[in-house]
Amino acid sequence: MRRRVVVVAVVALLLLAAVWTRRRPRRGRAEPTPYPRRPTAAPLPPLDPADLVIGVITSPETFYRAIAVENTWKPRSRSPVLIFGADVPPLPPAVWNSTSPRFLPANPRQPVAMPVVHRLDVPAGHTHHITKETTSMLQELWTRYPHAKWYMKVDDDNYVLPDNVLWSLQEYDWAEPRLLGHRDDDAIIYGGAGYILSRAAMQILIGALPDCLEAFGAVEHGEDELVSRCLREQGIPAERHPGHYHCNATDAMQYYAGYHFPQGLEPRPLLFHWLTPSQQYKYDYLLRVARIHNLYDTEAPGAAP
Repeated sequence: MRRRVVVVAVVALLLLAAVWTRRRPRRGRAEPTPYPRRPTAAPLPPLDPADLVIGVITSPETFYRAIAVENTWKPRSRSPVLIFGADVPPLPPAVWNSTSPRFLPANPRQPVAMPVVHRLDVPAGHTHHITKETTSMLQELWTRYPHAKWYMKVDDDNYVLPDNVLWSLQEYDWAEPRLLGHRDDDAIIYGGAGYILSRAAMQILIGALPDCLEAFGAVEHGEDELVSRCLREQGIPAERHPGHYHCNATDAMQYYAGYHFPQGLEPRPLLFHWLTPSQQYKYDYLLRVARIHNLYDTEAPGAAP
């Protein structure tokens, strides 16, 4: 009788251990952070890729990063992606092939596409002028895509996953003024990882830009702070967008290669920031070829196969 009780207890403990192991996040990874739900039960219509427009800002000094964008995530985006800059020289591919091989894909057989840069008629090269460049880019996006529902601005050292961005925006109403991104405690967007504006917020920002440039044009940290302060004056505080952050590229690479989970990273990222061109190509290989980690939610519209 005692032996039977012991056997039953051991079996029960093994079953409990199996259930606990099955439910535990693998390798210490956090459970996916749910995106904020709308207070109403009525779902929003599904977003089309054309509802999101992405603007990438570059410069003569960082044009080599724009080349990496053109040859990694940009051609795979189903949403429009436009690269903007002022005084960017039109360099032929042979120049970069011969003088800057570290900026090009590891596979020498892979053709290198040179980005088409939409020129901005503003001075370049200074933080104050970078603010003018980016605000000019926002005005260009508004003029070219007035019917888009979401507008995203990023620097040229970001690797963006547009399908993840589109999926995350499904939980927000584009008709409401929203400013989404990596924010601090003062509701200020910062860090260079960019931000996303709803159509309603973009319309308000474009109307208020002249006054905001005069009032905040010389802010210390550039146009992301200017945009945040400008919209905050209009009663639109910046909101933290899960998966929208700037992080150390090495830590992010280790996590998505399956090593560990650095604090602050989301299981469903929208972009990676602070990437060199070589890291852009490595990320592109990991995410699209080796598929070490599944970063695409299967419920995302048009998720990568």
